Amino acid sequence: MKKNLFLFAFVILLFSCKKTEIRPIETTKKLKEKGLPKRESSQSFDYSKFTISKGKMGTLKIGMTCHEADKLLSDLTKKETDPFNFGFDGGGKAYIYYFEEEPILSLIPEFETDTIIAIIALTKEITTKNGLHPNASVSEILQKIPKLKVNYNPMMDWEYMTDENNNWDFIFATDPNHQIGNYTAIEEPTKPIRLEIKCDWITIH
Repeated sequence: MKKNLFLFAFVILLFSCKKTEIRPIETTKKLKEKGLPKRESSQSFDYSKFTISKGKMGTLKIGMTCHEADKLLSDLTKKETDPFNFGFDGGGKAYIYYFEEEPILSLIPEFETDTIIAIIALTKEITTKNGLHPNASVSEILQKIPKLKVNYNPMMDWEYMTDENNNWDFIFATDPNHQIGNYTAIEEPTKPIRLEIKCDWITIH
């Protein structure tokens, strides 16, 4: 009789433990890693409002504050980045603005201030007033601005072409085996010889 009572008590205890088993809570990080199905967006972005001109991208201007710029970019998602990624040394913060998952532009404020010293065009949909854009080839740039030369940036190990009349830099994130120019002196500009290479972004000063 005692044996039967012991077995009955053991079964009840086993069932009770199984019923109250604690499962670990799924963290927010894991939920993000799983990802959500991408929804089709009915919104569109008006790139024509961001035409690049001297010292400006649309209504964004060199010298305005990031706080002022945020009001003009309310439809975009803002993420922090390191200004060194765009060739600006000295620390501080920079900001990339996205439409859905596409990077549109970046703002570089002066170190320890909110004042914008550079605007970066990141999408080929944003064009200069003469029709150039990120992803334009050296050949296309020279058709619009024929006398430009190419420079080597030893700090970043990339190349750039500068339109001094408009304060634009066309940045080419090349490597030593695929450079646009042949350099006899590192800091001296040279004539572009590889004309098919495409611009990665445009920096507005």
